[in-house]
Amino acid sequence: MLLLLINLTSFAQSPANARAREEIWIAPIAEINRYSVSGAAAGGGIAVGYGDGVALGLRMLYCMDLYNVTTLELTAFLRLYFFGGHSGLFTQMNWGPAYFFEKDNDMKWMLSAGLGIGWRFLLSGNWFFEPVVRGGFPYYAGAGVSFGLRF
Repeated sequence: MLLLLINLTSFAQSPANARAREEIWIAPIAEINRYSVSGAAAGGGIAVGYGDGVALGLRMLYCMDLYNVTTLELTAFLRLYFFGGHSGLFTQMNWGPAYFFEKDNDMKWMLSAGLGIGWRFLLSGNWFFEPVVRGGFPYYAGAGVSFGLRF
């Protein structure tokens, strides 16, 4: 009987039953940035990522300034967690198109690229909170937060 219990305990701890370290996550975003003719722009969006330690993903941000310029930023990103895993300090590179819609219905686009730094705080269960600051072109600077779920 003792041998049976030892074998069952060993089986319960096997890698086949362990949770995979790779993860998929989704997070709504709120951000203030310089996608504006003058002053700040504010908006929201969503990010979806995959990975642990190093993550790849897609990010969509829609923002508006006080002068009726709206911006749609569609970027891919590469994220690196400094301490491994899926929490703590990270840096993130974004690149992709940014579409500008002005009040006279004129649409322009530019390549958006930048680098950000943030911290992922793990909350109860699979929930997390991330404050982030970033800099790049053509938005110069931005700061935001996201609250997401890991799968």
